[in-house]
Amino acid sequence: TKLDFAGINGKNPQYTNLLEIPVRLTTSSVSATNCAGSTISVPYTISGAYETGNIFTAQLSNAAGSFAIPVNIGSLTSISAGTINAVIPANTVAGTTYRIRVVSSNTAITGSDNGGNIIINAMPVAPTGTAAQAFCIGASHTVANLVATGTGTIQWYDAPTAGNLKSQTDVLVTATHYYATQTISGCESSARLDVTATVLTNAPTPTGAATQPFCASASHTVFDLV
Repeated sequence: TKLDFAGINGKNPQYTNLLEIPVRLTTSSVSATNCAGSTISVPYTISGAYETGNIFTAQLSNAAGSFAIPVNIGSLTSISAGTINAVIPANTVAGTTYRIRVVSSNTAITGSDNGGNIIINAMPVAPTGTAAQAFCIGASHTVANLVATGTGTIQWYDAPTAGNLKSQTDVLVTATHYYATQTISGCESSARLDVTATVLTNAPTPTGAATQPFCASASHTVFDLV
């Protein structure tokens, strides 16, 4: 660490018993269970002095906890202790022994890891189902009548991303899009199944003569009615 003192005796200050503070970087504990594609807060502490323009970077190990090829997941320009708002890549494979560490650029320091294994659950795929789903008028059809198939918990939204969660009791509106996700092990799919609901109208009543005569000399069936 560079120590710069002006001193009280001009160009030749005299000091005794100076203590140099070593530069250290420690990654604090993080959330133990996470989803691929989700955000994660990575706090860290420091000692010593860092230079202006220093960047702290959060790095994710591989599934075995090795940082041989670390993945950068977030950064913060700072010379002080703080918290990095990071994002776990959506394509991260599921695993139970991940680790996270923080490194700095100026001074260049590789910090400790978070001190414990991290579980990362994979991002689920969207549920499957028929894109166009029709319902007969005359009955009250709700979101609960929409069909989507998956291995997790199905939820419906009013938009392809973000949007509002639909209640199972919301009445279906014809020509409206509904978007389904599935949640597995606490992780909700980012991709959504797009379903358009159609509520069919009643067909018009057919018209015809109320009395229709037929000759007895021929065999007539119901298909002869007009």
